[in-house]
Parts: sequence; structure tokens; C-alpha cells
Amino acid sequence: MPRTPERTALYRFYGECDRLLYVGISKNPDQRWKEHKQLSPWSRQVSRREVEWFASRSAASVAEVAAIKSERPAHNGRDNFETAQLGDNWPSLAAIKRGKADALAELIRQEIRSARWRPGQKTPSREVMAAAVGVSLSTAELATVTLVREGVLVHRDGAGLFVSQRASSP
Repeated sequence: MPRTPERTALYRFYGECDRLLYVGISKNPDQRWKEHKQLSPWSRQVSRREVEWFASRSAASVAEVAAIKSERPAHNGRDNFETAQLGDNWPSLAAIKRGKADALAELIRQEIRSARWRPGQKTPSREVMAAAVGVSLSTAELATVTLVREGVLVHRDGAGLFVSQRASSP
């Protein structure tokens, strides 16, 4: 007998003046609220909760990510960011014999100096950047490691690479 998907709730916690504090999903939103009250310092600010039910966890998960990206809750770290876009002028680096990682790092620096990539924005993935310029994933990793070491990019566990708050245009 095929398993039916479990209903899952998308919940929102609001503070004063209807400020959105947090968005999450759970099969048992009341139990999850009790856990937030015990573990989340911001839970004391909650003045109102909303719950919306979805037919499956996957549908609720899609709605959760969309809500976090569009509504920007104060206390969601995951998915609460804007992703920088690749510029149209990224040249192929495939023909370069040596220094591909340095060349890619410089392209990234140019995006930041031009303010197309702003502090706090998530960078495109290493895979996307590598494909855009025709280099290997390991070359893209070398380029981004260099930029992390320089403080231009920062790595957030589970979320990816972001333009450092210290990075700025000239």
C-alpha cells in the first residue's frame, strides 16, 4: 500500500507591530512552539502565531524557503539571503595554462568592487562559477579559499559562501 504524505504546517511567529520573527515547518507546530520557547532567546518577543497546513512535507518545505526569501524574518539564518548573479562579461578561462584560480578570484573581486555583488549576498555556487568560466570545480574551490583567507568572502556552515561585510567597492 503506498504511503500517503504527512500533512506539515508552515508556521510564522510575529512580534510587536507584526514584525515577522521566524518561519518554520513542523508536523506538530504546537510542540515546535514549546521547543522554541525553551531554546530560542527571541521567543519572548512573540505576540502572535500563524499556521498554514500543506498536504506534504515537501510542499511545506518549498513554501518555507519562499517565505523566508520574500518575507525576511528576523531570526531565520538559513535561506534568508539574496544570491548574487554572475555578470554577463565573465570570460572563459579554459585556455589559460597557469593561474586559472587567480584569474577566477580576480573576476569575483571585480564583481564586488563594481558593487554588483554586495556585502551579505550569497555568491553563486562554486559549480556555477566553474561552469561559467570553463574551469574545474577544484579550481573554483582554490579561488574561493583564497578569497575566504583574504576576508573577501565568508563561509557559513550549511548555507554557502557570502560576500564579507568587510568587502566594499572602491
